[in-house]
Amino acid sequence: NWGVGIKVEKALVRAPWHIIDEHEVVWLIADHSTQRQLCTMLEGIADDLPNLPPQDAIDFVEQELSAYSQRHYTLEAKFFGRLADNSKSPTSEQIVKVIAQNHAIDAIHADDLAVELQRLSGASRACEPGQLAYMLRCFFDGCRRAIAFEELALLKLGGNRLTPAARQAVLRSLQAG
Repeated sequence: NWGVGIKVEKALVRAPWHIIDEHEVVWLIADHSTQRQLCTMLEGIADDLPNLPPQDAIDFVEQELSAYSQRHYTLEAKFFGRLADNSKSPTSEQIVKVIAQNHAIDAIHADDLAVELQRLSGASRACEPGQLAYMLRCFFDGCRRAIAFEELALLKLGGNRLTPAARQAVLRSLQAG
């Protein structure tokens, strides 16, 4: 579920963090878990080509891709921007820049993939696998790399401000990837 809610957005614009507790990173970890599930679903579609999944599965994937691009990137930009603002270092600025670049690339892949799935939704249940398989793999490979980078960035930018519980939650998520 991509609905993170207004509470997270309000939390992301508060004063600088001196301590970052688990409850302040749990939404990101939950979003990453949802993204990983979407990647696994897309990988299954790629593996099953040239056969397409049922129409309701295609519709679900299109909705998830749209939600992925719209809500998650905005919240992450605020979250990592806030983390980087606390350190004001060139390294933290570069980390946030790389995250933004990854988001831009992933958003393009998500949009292209959603368009292609929409185009195929009226087709027979089989398709030319080459282009779609490539698009699927570009998206889920890039998404998985971005998740790992973001979790490593959180460990770096959070540094000693992360409580042991927050650090363990991020490490568990990173290991799940």
